[in-house]
Amino acid sequence: MAKCDGSPIASSRARSPRKLAPSVGAIVAAAGTGSRLGRGSKALVRLNGRTTLARVLELFLALDEVDRIVS
Repeated sequence: MAKCDGSPIASSRARSPRKLAPSVGAIVAAAGTGSRLGRGSKALVRLNGRTTLARVLELFLALDEVDRIVS
């Protein structure tokens, strides 16, 4: 935009700050005793040689969009 005399007007839009990439985190709920399973912690139950917690963490680690994981 310009003033009537042709000189530019400083605009807050002209100096917009850099857009930061959003930060994405995953929360893995891994608590619980698994009393109905009768095997102790649900997160540590093995399925084909790996724990259920390890399987879920591997899935999230494979995603480029996820910056951090909390369990």
